[in-house]
Amino acid sequence: MKDLKRYYTLNAAPKDVYNALTNEKMLEIWTGEPAVMPLEPNTEFSLWGEVFPV
Repeated sequence: MKDLKRYYTLNAAPKDVYNALTNEKMLEIWTGEPAVMPLEPNTEFSLWGEVFPV
């Protein structure tokens, strides 16, 4: 898989961006797609239908 980098300026506080990227329900609202993010450390997570290993 190739690396893809995108840069965006977000009009939000860093704590709000962090919450959106680490909270399963917030991420679903933000992306409009299902997210699976177990609370246990070192577990796989799923975004946009793809599973990502830790």
